[in-house]
Amino acid sequence: MRTAGRSASLQRRLSRWRGFLYLVGALAVGTIMVLVITQQNPVDVMLSSMEAPVLSLQLILSARNGQFKAREEYQQFGQSLQLLPPGTFILEDDFLSCLASTATAAGGEFCLGILLEKDVLHFGLVVEENWSPSIFDAGKAVSRRFCTLKESVQCYGGPFCKEPNKSMTLVSAVTFVTLAQTHRSRTQQQIFDITLFREHAAQYWISGARTNQTHLECTGSRPLDSGVAFDGLYLAPQPAKVFSKIQLGALRSHDLTVPIVTPVDPSEFLYQLRTSNYVSCANLLSNRTFSLVEEDQEKLFRSRVRSLLRRIARILDEEMRVPWWLASGTCLGWYRQCDVIPYTMDVDIGMWIEDYRPEMIDVLQAKGFDLAYRLGKLNDSFQLSFVYKETKLDIYFFYKENDHVWNGATAYHAGQKFKYTFARFSPCRASLLDIIVRVPCQAEQYITANYGRNWTRPVEDWDWRVSPPNAKLNGFWTPEQRSDGVIYLNPKYYGKESALAETGLPLASDATVRDVSSSSTTPAMDVQTPADH
Repeated sequence: MRTAGRSASLQRRLSRWRGFLYLVGALAVGTIMVLVITQQNPVDVMLSSMEAPVLSLQLILSARNGQFKAREEYQQFGQSLQLLPPGTFILEDDFLSCLASTATAAGGEFCLGILLEKDVLHFGLVVEENWSPSIFDAGKAVSRRFCTLKESVQCYGGPFCKEPNKSMTLVSAVTFVTLAQTHRSRTQQQIFDITLFREHAAQYWISGARTNQTHLECTGSRPLDSGVAFDGLYLAPQPAKVFSKIQLGALRSHDLTVPIVTPVDPSEFLYQLRTSNYVSCANLLSNRTFSLVEEDQEKLFRSRVRSLLRRIARILDEEMRVPWWLASGTCLGWYRQCDVIPYTMDVDIGMWIEDYRPEMIDVLQAKGFDLAYRLGKLNDSFQLSFVYKETKLDIYFFYKENDHVWNGATAYHAGQKFKYTFARFSPCRASLLDIIVRVPCQAEQYITANYGRNWTRPVEDWDWRVSPPNAKLNGFWTPEQRSDGVIYLNPKYYGKESALAETGLPLASDATVRDVSSSSTTPAMDVQTPADH
């Protein structure tokens, strides 16, 4: 008992001194602050007055009040998050950029402050095909106004519809007002906007679009605060979005009652976000309307293209994070007939020259793509061609100028350089052969530049050097440049022509254009198979 009494007595003494120790600590902090702010001599500061401890006490009280206030805001924000359906994840790019730039829990706590500052927060939710917003008809959101946005989707065998050439209506988003929050001495209502995604082909998430024709259905009787243009804000056009399936995780905070669901890898999500807008093909022509090959050969080519596109998407998107898009004849086939052009017998893709990496050729060859040729220089008309199984893949690299972009091509037999100029464009997502690919967002503008205003009508006679309206001769590779390797032709496909090209000697004629699917083990190939129109 005596020991216990002494212990209690010691604790009482310590408790008396604790307040004094806090005061001393406050004095030290205040002194340091004054030294930093005023840059005065320490002796002068100590002999001045008692302003330092007063300043430090004010700082401490202010910090404590701010901490309590921030905690209250977080708690109110957490109450709003409870309105979200399970699995709803955040889509704010600046918040995710903040997360991507930090790898610590403290950094995550700091990034949460970005969400408190916003009047509108954007979320995503993956739902079943026939999902209904009935979850908002009862429970905590019943007294809140919420709206569902329904979009009519016309299908051309794309990701939303099972039957081509028919339309369907789907709910593309749910929007509602959260609980009122007291934030910085003002009452704030945050609007939560949830974009709905459907799973496609077990590996993609696709959302519906919002257009001026989007049908808005609202419920709930509580009026909105004045000054919030709720209907006008969310009826603004917005393209559909496509993402490869994203792994989600929970970001927890001591000050939030519920975790925030975010992508586990924010940088991967932000990479996809750059080209996530979805565009549809025009579907103006059926392949069987105009075809130069038998139906069985057409089906075989389509199967080979599907296999190649799956493979190249896995390598460039998932492993190397290099954005690419359908180019030339492959892009024309996608837009005009929502399919490949079967008589082209090759696949054309493009990418920005700044996204090229020195290891790209080695990576592709290790994955089954055999290098057929390498033409040009990195700063001028660079292009690559590979053979994957029995299908030829041409990669064109695009260069950005002030108001336009261009890609180059080389006729190796004469050393001629050709330049193809386009108005500036950005890549978007699209669907070809049930595979999510990229295409120029301004697809018709791109195709018109390359194939003219009559691009809707297929032609049999097409020469890639002179037929495109945007093509022009752009000089010649000198014999010295050829010897330096600006023209490399794989002997497996070009035989003696490759040796002549590397030495810079003049070539007699074009290589014979032959299908690489022929029985020959070393098929001759034109440096560019014509991009059939």
